Amino acid sequence: RTHLSTTQGMVLDVVCEYDYQYSEDYMNLETTNRHTRNIAILFLQDGDRRWARREGVSYAEGYRAMAKKIALLVDYLHTQGITKLYLPTNSVANLSRPPDQVTGFFEAYLKIPEYTQLGVKIVLHGNFDLTPPDFKPRYQELERITSENNEFTLHLLLNWSTLDELTRIMRKLQTDRKEVTPATLIEYSDIPEKIDLIIRTGKVRRLSSFIPLSGEYAELYFMDILFPDLTESDIQAALDHYFSQERTLGV
Repeated sequence: RTHLSTTQGMVLDVVCEYDYQYSEDYMNLETTNRHTRNIAILFLQDGDRRWARREGVSYAEGYRAMAKKIALLVDYLHTQGITKLYLPTNSVANLSRPPDQVTGFFEAYLKIPEYTQLGVKIVLHGNFDLTPPDFKPRYQELERITSENNEFTLHLLLNWSTLDELTRIMRKLQTDRKEVTPATLIEYSDIPEKIDLIIRTGKVRRLSSFIPLSGEYAELYFMDILFPDLTESDIQAALDHYFSQERTLGV
């Protein structure tokens, strides 16, 4: 046990247990994914603006194309026995883009249930306080009206970045007077289960600010395409890659 002092003057008790008991407890947070196709995927869609420039259309049209491909992604994953997906809508830094672009992508995500063939349940995560005021009630209503859907769960991570998430977790732990342990970090995180596979489009090899605390053993798969060009074959290739890996999870 040690003490962690923060820049705000907070002192937190941190429990560090790097032994087999820690590993077993942590693995038990999500064990079914090792035995089923219903894995937890974090999908980082990238390339919408570049696609719009290439096609000679507006960014708003590029974001609508993105939303339609998210619907295709959801529908195809469902055919493969996967019924959940974690999807960052934007990072904290993305909020600094020109207002019309911010409006464009927030508007587009609201259309996903209209484009998908499934009854999709939308669950919101991330730093909702940073959502533009005009969109807050609309996203809350989207979550409410889809809450009874059970075919597929789409977890939208709004205004999500790793450092912002860590800051929010530490503040909550201090408020609740909880010890900092691997289990409590995941309990208070925006993704409360282990991520098995992280996929990114956009022709880049980086995670940017999207690094899930529960993704240390996730397989990484990068696609050399812009997200609106995504096809079912691309999705299947990522799944084939994942299921071809020997996953020991450090044991």
